[in-house]
Formats: sequence, structure tokens, C-alpha cells
Amino acid sequence: EKRNNSKNKPPPNKQQKSHAAPKQQPQQKEEEEEDDDSKNDPPQQHFEIVDGKTVLYPREYKHIGPVWSFGHDWAHGVTPKYANLKEEVLNNQFAAINEQTWNGILLKCIKLLKGQFANKRKNRWAALLKQNGIGKKHLVALKLYTDFDLLQCEFRKSFRAPYNKDVQRLQEFWHWRQILRETFEKFTHIKCVLRQPTTLFHGINTIMCLDKYAGTYYGPISTTTDLHTARNFAGKNGMILVVTPDSKRAYSAYKILDISWISDYPDEREFLLFDHRLDIKTWILSSDYDQYCYFYHKTFTPASAVPSHIIAAGSPLLRGPSGQMSYDEQMKIPAYLTRLQQLITEDEVRPNVVKKNVDFDTTKTTLSDEEKIDLLRWLYVFAMRYRNKPSKFEQSLNANIQHIMKCIHKMFVSSKMVQRLMLELHSKRKEPEIRSVFDRFFLNTYCCAS
Repeated sequence: EKRNNSKNKPPPNKQQKSHAAPKQQPQQKEEEEEDDDSKNDPPQQHFEIVDGKTVLYPREYKHIGPVWSFGHDWAHGVTPKYANLKEEVLNNQFAAINEQTWNGILLKCIKLLKGQFANKRKNRWAALLKQNGIGKKHLVALKLYTDFDLLQCEFRKSFRAPYNKDVQRLQEFWHWRQILRETFEKFTHIKCVLRQPTTLFHGINTIMCLDKYAGTYYGPISTTTDLHTARNFAGKNGMILVVTPDSKRAYSAYKILDISWISDYPDEREFLLFDHRLDIKTWILSSDYDQYCYFYHKTFTPASAVPSHIIAAGSPLLRGPSGQMSYDEQMKIPAYLTRLQQLITEDEVRPNVVKKNVDFDTTKTTLSDEEKIDLLRWLYVFAMRYRNKPSKFEQSLNANIQHIMKCIHKMFVSSKMVQRLMLELHSKRKEPEIRSVFDRFFLNTYCCAS
């Protein structure tokens, strides 16, 4: 999640480019000989502490890759380390700015409040800000977020594990968080001014698994209504999340803020959210966007975003990616993956020690039998399809499925449900063959009869 402002920034220092751990010195030969027997030891069992419980992973567990998280709210009782926001950012141990930079920010915010810009849009906001009690500290809190990548990156970490448990880190950002919340509350009370978009894009500079597909995203998150801007943030090896925000505020306390008028980069069409409910509609890989950009613009943005001569000619450029799921199929993915998460159950093997399974017969969910069968069919069809040269998007989908199943020991499916699946698929396969498809597909989970 990295701002692409290469025109405004110096090239990176080549000596700082690599973040790889330094190579360790080779061990002595005698030590290697002593450790030879350890190669035959059984693999160490992984585990994770969740809500005070130890969750045991299957011994076949393998790390899938980085995970994009909705995050966690701060714990209660955190106290500030510094007296005010200025001291906080000037002395911040993670990403401080100097006093000259601070004074520059302050000067811009004072000009905004006085309406001293040539930009008419910025000057229109001056009266609104005064009418709604929005002052210098609120604008500074926004400017710090929109214009300082490293600082806002460190701030956002305070809402992500394991950093959210570091009380010292939270204390370093206490004033900024408090003022941002106050800023969002004041802007939320401005009526009929803040446009609330129904679709937003968020660029991530690497392909990641998602920890869930709907819920409250804790802390601030930058999004845009411009698909190409999101692609610039994602870079050539990243991905673009297509999200539906809670624009009617059914679950969110604050409105979505259009902050392009205050940002130094107004062309990015940036919208800022804070502690906001998000629903993931799908994700677009940068490599797919680069090849089929007109298709995605036609799908998500007004027709004017696509050159008229391409539309008039019915160009092949308007077609979506070939050889992989259609866009309509992709839109159903988050719902299927959420259903799979809802079927996860816990089996306590010792006090406060649990194993997790997926149980298609569980009654601890609101899913109907039809929805369970539909999910089972979708998983089976994808598992079969994945055998034959999966596309890069399908590889990313597979990683998300395997991430959900990473701590799952067994998937319980009754014989009755397997038979129903066979009828729906018009399959002549026998039940053991159906189960073996799932056994081969899941990295560490076995499909068992319940």
C-alpha cells in the first residue's frame, strides 16, 4: 500500500533497497554432523494463540504468504506519551518529521482556513470548515496522513497484529488517532456536501490473501474512485481491491471523506475512511489490469473513461481476461469464502487447546442445506479446474482458500451430502473418488464422513 509519487521523490538509495536478512556464517563441520539426526525428526507442529486459546495447526501446515487484514481496534486504557500532536510527530520514534516540515504543514492549513488559495474548490471549503468547528489541528491530522507515506504507514501498523499489542507504539500515535476520530466526527455532521461513493478501489503493492471479506476495517484506509490511480499504487506485481463501503452508515459511525481538496495530490481522487465497514466485491491483479484495462474501466467506471472509437468499434480490448473465471463468477467468490469460514468449528483436545475443522453438518450457522451444497459444488468444480494450468488470478484464489483452511485438520461431509453433490454434477464418480479430489486439493486437510 504505497503511494506512487515517483515524480516528486528522489530515487531510492540502492544500499537501502534490500530488506533481506543478512546471510548467516556457515556453521562448523562438527556442528553439522551433530545435527544430521534432526533431519529425520517429525515436523514441528505449528500453533497460534487466538482469544486466549491455543489453536493447533496440522503437521502438514505450510505458510501461504502475506495476509491483508481488516485489523483490530486499540485496547482501552492507552495513555499519550507526548503533550500534543506536534510533539508526537516531531519526536516519533518510528517516523518523525522535522520542525520546518511541521511549520510548512501548518502554513498550508492556515491558508486553507482563510481561503487564500487560487483553487476555488479549496476556498469554498474555508467557510464550511469554520461553520462546523474544524480547525488547524483537524486539517493538520489529515495533511499528515495524505502527504507523508512513511508516517502514515507506521500509524496504520498500530491497528494490525502484532503491532496493536505494543503499548509503546500506541502511545506514540495517541494524539493523532484521537484528533482523526474527532475530525471524522465533525465532517460527518456536514450535510449534503460529502459525496458518498458506492464503489472504491484500494491498491496493494503485492498479491496477498485476505483475512476476511466483510467487516469493520479498523483505523484509516486510503481509497480512490479512480481505477488507474489504484493501479499506480498497486504497482506491476500487486492487486486492486474493489470494495463497497458502508455509504449509508448502517454499521459505520463516520462518513467517507473526499480529501482530494486538501491533499497535495488531488488527481488521485482520494477518499479516506476510518473504522469503516467494508465489503470486498472482488480483486483485480495488476497484470490482468495492464492487459485488459479497457474491460475493467468499462465495468467499473463511466463509459467516458474508455475512448469512444474503441467502444464504437466493439474492440476486442473491451473483452475480459480469457481462460479464467468471468467477472460475474469472480463477484461470487467473497460470498463463497465467507460461507466456508462460517463452517469452521472447534474441537477442544485439552483445556484451552483446540483443533479446528470444517463441518458441513454443523447447526451453528444460518446457512441452509442448499447453500452448503452450492459451496461444496463450487469448491469441487474449482479443485478440478485448478489441475489444468490455473491462471494467475486462480492461483491467488487458491491461496485464499488454502489460507482459510490453514488450521483445518478435517472437513466433515456426510455421505448424504456427497450423494447430493454427485446428482447436481451429474457425476458417475464414486464417493471415495469425490473425497479424494478434496484431499488432493487441500494442502493439509482430509475430507471425512461425518
